[in-house]
Amino acid sequence: DDLMYPNAIEDAAAFARAHPDLRVFHNAYELVDPTGRVLHRHRLPSLRDPRRAIADGNFMSCIGDFLHRDIYTSFAFDTDPAVSGSEDWLFWLQVIADNDVGRINRINSGIVEHPGRTLATNSLADAHDRILAVIRKVRESPHLAERYGPYLGRLEAGGRLFLASLANS
Repeated sequence: DDLMYPNAIEDAAAFARAHPDLRVFHNAYELVDPTGRVLHRHRLPSLRDPRRAIADGNFMSCIGDFLHRDIYTSFAFDTDPAVSGSEDWLFWLQVIADNDVGRINRINSGIVEHPGRTLATNSLADAHDRILAVIRKVRESPHLAERYGPYLGRLEAGGRLFLASLANS
């Protein structure tokens, strides 16, 4: 239900050729309505420290992400119902724990805002529970807890900031 803009694949291929050392990268994106009208352009975080950036919130989104085959075949979305709706954030936390991230600084994707999006269909209580489940999974994984140790406070604060924004809307 989201949009990949016409140059997205061409730009991704060029980026992959220019940066063969980066096994994970993504393009910039925007939030659009069902007609394609831009609602919001996201300010993406610096990638100098990708673990810090993803601990603050899921900047990777769900479209315009590109992975090396080895990464794609090594990770899977967590199917635990407790994280359903935030499994993409948990996925990226796992991937970025051990991989640098690159970015195509061009808006090549549009996330379509509609009533069926997870953010619109879940209650605040459900969102609260799933965010806490993601944080719990990071804390309980020895590898993730070690990799995100300096950022565990940020991870929790980012999750709570998301919940506060959701509650405000």
